[in-house]
Amino acid sequence: MADTPQVVDDPETLKTRIMDTTLWNLAYLAAGLGYGWCSGTKGMNVGEDFYRSGDSWVADSRLFWPNKKCDGYKCKGRLAIDYSGWTFVVKEIRYGESVIDELIPVSIDGGMRVNEGDSTENATLERSQEVTETIVHSSTNSWKTSLELSFSVEVGLKHLAKASRTLKIGFDYSKSKTEKKSNTTTDVLKATTTISIPPRSASKCTVIVSKARTTIPYTAVVIARFNVGFRGFLRWGQGYDSPSTNYHSQHKGSGARPSVPYTFGDQSEAFYTALKRQSESQAWPWLWNEMLRNYPSVRHVINRLTDESQYEITLNGKLEHVSGTKIDIKWETRELNKNFNRRSETDDSKANTPQLNNGTFFATVGPNDKPVDVKYPEVELVNAEPFELDILPANQESS
Repeated sequence: MADTPQVVDDPETLKTRIMDTTLWNLAYLAAGLGYGWCSGTKGMNVGEDFYRSGDSWVADSRLFWPNKKCDGYKCKGRLAIDYSGWTFVVKEIRYGESVIDELIPVSIDGGMRVNEGDSTENATLERSQEVTETIVHSSTNSWKTSLELSFSVEVGLKHLAKASRTLKIGFDYSKSKTEKKSNTTTDVLKATTTISIPPRSASKCTVIVSKARTTIPYTAVVIARFNVGFRGFLRWGQGYDSPSTNYHSQHKGSGARPSVPYTFGDQSEAFYTALKRQSESQAWPWLWNEMLRNYPSVRHVINRLTDESQYEITLNGKLEHVSGTKIDIKWETRELNKNFNRRSETDDSKANTPQLNNGTFFATVGPNDKPVDVKYPEVELVNAEPFELDILPANQESS
């Protein structure tokens, strides 16, 4: 039975996947640069017998039966690999075909016009209504609040059919569904109606807003940005001219075996970008050419570690833009019955004019509106550099 692909739907799961898939390559890189003991006491080869401590991999220095002591210089000063500065950013967004549908009209106001006379009355009603559009963003993935994913999306003119502008919308992946309104506009919709009210009748008016929804599906490629640090000591490796020594410009061949922490990446540059830049430009403090000449397989390890596709996932989501399209005024007329309460003093300006609320109305999806089916764009993430296992013995100190 084939293995089921791991579902990555929160930052912690993505972090774990990245740490699991990079451990061996990072340990191999550290060994190539010259760090000592890049495996645990039970490991025979580089990258074996590490345990996870928070966001770090630590080569296990604990003894196991029947060993009673840890053999080798600085046997307990083994390599630790630290991951830090985690952020998640959108690298690319692909939009699918938008779907436009009409929503169920909604009644927003009403009033009454009464004709107590013996002749027909004509009534004219003009109504202006401010209707504000709404934009709702929802995703198919859930992100924990401890590590929120934020990004901005520009929705082009063709998507929202707004010929005069482009919307800029911000999103937060802090819950399974988030909503945020940004740069929305308010339109004034107008309607005029005239009705003839028969004698001794009342006409009830209802103001109805029609709404349209534009749904835009998207697939976002999200990449994790982080830094990687090595903690450990640099090998002596039988001296300066030995291939098994370290390749630090200041400590190559040093019998002092200094502890030298080093981090690839910072707040402005991700680990994989820094590693690619430093290895290609032969940046100090590492002697990259010499190291790669003696350990040519490290070139493949670097290519693998700088392949950004292994740090990416895809997220599906959609934007729902709802706006008012028109307002209508509908009348319903009925005869006054004998129990109708006549006013002793009639103020025509109040009694015979519907009292309508002219406040702003927000166009939203109603509880009885059906969800729309959309097709999310397909994005295939393929590793450009396949994984290749190259065994490197754990003990290269030979001292």
